[in-house]
Amino acid sequence: GPPVRAWLNADASSSFSTQLVVLGVTGPVTFTQTTGAPSLVVSSSGLVTTSGALAPGSYVARGTTSDANGDRGKFFFNLVVRATTTTSTTSTTTTTTAPPITLPAAFVVIGHAVAGKTVPLTITGLGFYGRPKVTSHAGTSVVVTKDTGSALYVRVYVRPGSRNGVFTFTLTFAGGQICRVRYVQRS
Repeated sequence: GPPVRAWLNADASSSFSTQLVVLGVTGPVTFTQTTGAPSLVVSSSGLVTTSGALAPGSYVARGTTSDANGDRGKFFFNLVVRATTTTSTTSTTTTTTAPPITLPAAFVVIGHAVAGKTVPLTITGLGFYGRPKVTSHAGTSVVVTKDTGSALYVRVYVRPGSRNGVFTFTLTFAGGQICRVRYVQRS
């Protein structure tokens, strides 16, 4: 699938680039960046680059996609820049890299829940294996139908009369890891 997150050391951040891809479309897709500049720059063709060397931290680019058929979508990309420390002794240089981000990590929910209906949603992220238990507020039930490592496909039922708003799914994995992601419920 398309990349949604990348990790690299600070000393490599000035030369970073990756291509975002929209699956299931024919023809060219236009990317329009809404957040993340000037640190991350997303071209109209979906090429993500940095504006130069970046300090350690997390950088997010978001925006919209469109094609000639009028189809529209959203994109999300997160670049995590890790610190690289160098210590020098008389004739030796040692480089130590910060540990990677802990997985699993949830990024975004594609789709929205609807009171009184069962709807399919997709939760994107990394480290999604083993069909975790997904829970939310009272009156909402979630069944995982498929996991791919970078996406969880779920069916969500919300009891009739539930209020609209932004809520949180809690994903609990077999090893005890927990991560959370926000989703929207509307009519």
